[in-house]
Amino acid sequence: MNLQSIKLLNILSACQPENESLAKISSINAIKSMEAYQELARRKAFRDEFKEFLTEEKLQSLTGSQLKQLQEALPAIPDCLDNIIYSLKNGDGPKLTAADRPDFMSRASVEGLSERLEDSTGKNYTNIRPEEFMTIFADSTVKSIRDIFVQLPAHCKDYEAVLHDLFGNQKYCISEKEIKDLDAEFAGMVDQKERLIGTGKVLRFKHRLVKGIIGLFFILLPGLINDFVGCFDSTMSNAAFVLMIIAAIVYWKKG
Repeated sequence: MNLQSIKLLNILSACQPENESLAKISSINAIKSMEAYQELARRKAFRDEFKEFLTEEKLQSLTGSQLKQLQEALPAIPDCLDNIIYSLKNGDGPKLTAADRPDFMSRASVEGLSERLEDSTGKNYTNIRPEEFMTIFADSTVKSIRDIFVQLPAHCKDYEAVLHDLFGNQKYCISEKEIKDLDAEFAGMVDQKERLIGTGKVLRFKHRLVKGIIGLFFILLPGLINDFVGCFDSTMSNAAFVLMIIAAIVYWKKG
């Protein structure tokens, strides 16, 4: 239908507001003539959504008020679509949830999401293709790696390849910033543990050194007493020496 015919239908519809059938025909033809509608019809990445609610059959199933809502929302959809697809590899893609899923029949919903994504930045790792863009809103899509970060190799140089191998066909969209933050966090934990281990080794060494000195003192004690007092004969000295060795061994084991 050409532009003149659409204008004529609009005029007839305005003149006969009680004629719902005429109003629907007018709205449907107005929608199909819109530049945004024609652009979305050509977009490969929007093919499934187009079939869901923008085909002739789907438009015919809508009420007059729904058609008006769609007519208002359509001009905002291409930009929103661009922003969602961009957010898969850059920006807030990993932060999107099922609650953020846009209602393409609502201009407010479409524009709200588009504005949120417009200024978002940051690199993401993802295996979601543009034509699967709605997968980003699914709860089954992995958007954080915190719980399984330990499965990644330390000081990884190619996270893209590692994540591809780790998740296989499961959809994911992971923020590079999250990975770097976790990498730094885990590195700090490792450093702290290594320092604690080093401190523990020093303390154990000091403890053993003190025990060794005390044990040696036990062994030498009878001889020192005998040198100063001279009250031990050779038998007593030997017995005391053996006794002190036993005491030193017990102290080394139990002390």
